[in-house]
Amino acid sequence: RVTAVDYGSGNLTGGGVTIGDTYPNGGTITEILANTTNTAQRASYTFEVLSTDGCGPVGGFTTNVDVNPSPIFTVTNNAADICSGSTVDIDLLSPTANATITLDNVDYGTAGGTLANGQTFTPGTMLNEVLTNATNAPATVTYTFSVSANGCNNPATQQAVVNVDPIPGLTVTNNIPVICSGGTVDIDINSPTLGAVATLDNVNYGAAGGTLAPGATFTDGEKITEAIVNGTNAPVTVSYTFSISANGCAGADIETVEVVVNPTPTMSVTDNNDAFCSGGLTDILLNSPTGGAVIELVSVDYASGNVVGSLSGGEAFTNGQRIRENLTNTTDAVQTVAYTFRADAAGCGPTADIVEVVTVYPAPSMGITNALPVLCEGTATDITLNTPTENGQIRVTAVDYGSGNLTGGGVT
Repeated sequence: RVTAVDYGSGNLTGGGVTIGDTYPNGGTITEILANTTNTAQRASYTFEVLSTDGCGPVGGFTTNVDVNPSPIFTVTNNAADICSGSTVDIDLLSPTANATITLDNVDYGTAGGTLANGQTFTPGTMLNEVLTNATNAPATVTYTFSVSANGCNNPATQQAVVNVDPIPGLTVTNNIPVICSGGTVDIDINSPTLGAVATLDNVNYGAAGGTLAPGATFTDGEKITEAIVNGTNAPVTVSYTFSISANGCAGADIETVEVVVNPTPTMSVTDNNDAFCSGGLTDILLNSPTGGAVIELVSVDYASGNVVGSLSGGEAFTNGQRIRENLTNTTDAVQTVAYTFRADAAGCGPTADIVEVVTVYPAPSMGITNALPVLCEGTATDITLNTPTENGQIRVTAVDYGSGNLTGGGVT
């Protein structure tokens, strides 16, 4: 007969034995007890025995059953999304005394880690291994845990899933590193990483002008094709600096490309002696403020061959040089010589042609025909004066009337 029963001071449920219950010889107590705590609880049964012939009772027979709790645990994933090379942050907790948490399975997928199936952890452990993802797409890592304590297992497992995003890569290709003012840059932006976005962290136009601003973003395969204007006389270097990110992960690559923008050349031609006589000297000053400019004498027309000079066309000059050559007019007419110039600088140009014209007057000549070199007093002279020179004028430079012995002459 039961004389006392204690179900763990009330912490065990499911027990049906009460004081006064009697059992025959060979009787059994088979009840399922549930432990409502996280520590072992004791069920204590006390019995006495008596006989049907009136002997007894004899008491003080006690037996105990220790009931371990069914272990419970929690898995808290504090960082469900991380970047490749970062550390997971998984808390493993169990209030159950003597609990052991086991990593039943870890599936790294395309990522890389260090744990193996079957590793065990004590409650309070923080799982913080480093995961790497060498691919160009996010990888999923799944951890599956179970718990046991004091020989008791909890069949329910828990999982923690961590997304491991790759570190994005970046390639910036500058297809035209040198352009002329007004030309278009050609820069390719590429990243193999899924979801990658390239950011223009900085653009330095220097003395040039463009259209982009820091913060502009580009995706894989996009191209920068803006036109850049250089209003100075010297080359300007424009630099673009890019960074890359994908799914919250910053890339290690910082790419900077530079484009040299050469100016559009300008030139001036100053003719300091634009008209002179045959045999005179030209004085043509050639100027270009553009750095590295070359001024080319495209052609020279010596009045279709009527003027003799020394150039042939194709000669190159730099800023500040002069053309000083003697020109000879082989005719009796006024002739013009045309010089055609254009400028080029670092492959930019050429400028519009400038034509400079020099007028070359002929050297004057004359002829005298004296029909009557000897005549009688009172007869008129017959002297004819001729000059083939255009705009020629014959002028008397001296006259002698027989040292004064001839009268009637009117030439002065």
